[in-house]
Amino acid sequence: MIRIQRGAFAFAAFAAAIAGGGCITIPAVVVVDRKTALEMQAAGEYAATSAGTTKDGMSPGATPLSRGSLLDAGAESRAGFDGLTEPWTVFRTDADSTDELLERKCLGETREGTLAERRETCVGEVDAAVVAGLVQRANRAREQVWRWLATKAPGKDEATVRQAWRQVRLDEVPCGAPVQAADGRWESKACH
Repeated sequence: MIRIQRGAFAFAAFAAAIAGGGCITIPAVVVVDRKTALEMQAAGEYAATSAGTTKDGMSPGATPLSRGSLLDAGAESRAGFDGLTEPWTVFRTDADSTDELLERKCLGETREGTLAERRETCVGEVDAAVVAGLVQRANRAREQVWRWLATKAPGKDEATVRQAWRQVRLDEVPCGAPVQAADGRWESKACH
């Protein structure tokens, strides 16, 4: 009998709730068709970063540089003008640095047409690592030019092209720069 009373009581409470205007609401279930931000980051997807790089690539423009970053990149100003506001700003190229080091006798033109360091005759202080990098880049570029010129001069080998190129280069070498003679001696370039 107790069973019937409990069941009847539960049914009565349910019927009273429905008849009394009580509502039973089921909570809304939301199904998400994408990953959460944490799941995307764990999977290696960075939407904010990739959107930023896409935006930057789509809208090219000048990069704002500070005075310090320009000076670190090699900008120099002439006649005391501020290189950031005056049009006299000069950026040094490898050719400019090479000519300066040739004038200071820190580099020399070898008989093979390459550059060589000349520490024993160098005037002033230089950064050895910078000079070594400059020599490597210049010699690599020269070898590429010689190979290309050899392909454009049928019937001439690279050594012949190299010597012809060296004769033209010696005209451009600054006066007083060390130049290696055919016998291996170093001489200062005489200017006429």
